[in-house]
Amino acid sequence: RVVERTIERVVPDASLIKTVEPKIITLDDQVAEVSDIGLGSVVKVLNDENTVVALGPIISKNGKMIAHIAPGTYKLQYPDGQRYPATIASSTDTFSILLPTTDKKFVPLTPAKNIKAGKTVVLIAGDNVFQGIIQNASTTATSIEQTKSTNGSFLLDLTGSLIGVNINNTFVPASIITPYI
Repeated sequence: RVVERTIERVVPDASLIKTVEPKIITLDDQVAEVSDIGLGSVVKVLNDENTVVALGPIISKNGKMIAHIAPGTYKLQYPDGQRYPATIASSTDTFSILLPTTDKKFVPLTPAKNIKAGKTVVLIAGDNVFQGIIQNASTTATSIEQTKSTNGSFLLDLTGSLIGVNINNTFVPASIITPYI
């Protein structure tokens, strides 16, 4: 009795195999990408005369933004140029959280984690972008803010996460802002 066995070998079609070339992401690329996120999150607070009275970042999916303003009537001007009446959602002695009276959605800035010395940060100050390195996790963010920033400017890590906001020359860490997000 003769038993034959056939062993079939499956070879993939060469046209289906794709070669993936590695992409090198430089620090400059990361800073530029985070800068785009940050610049796309800057909101202007306008008074009744349409004068800019404050700047600040969007901090939530529903368009909440943080700034320091006196009680009053305001409009928020988003990066796309659209304006919406604003209401003060909550306020402390240091800052106010404003909410647009619309359902307009934006990408929020999430609080950063693991802030350590040696990490690169991006500072968004209005239409200006600065890059720096954290030298001491407890003090460098504040010194960068005071050196190159304006009221309403904010620091991001290289993932685009919020480290803190400059409110009246006081650095407000993201951990304090988090309950309002």
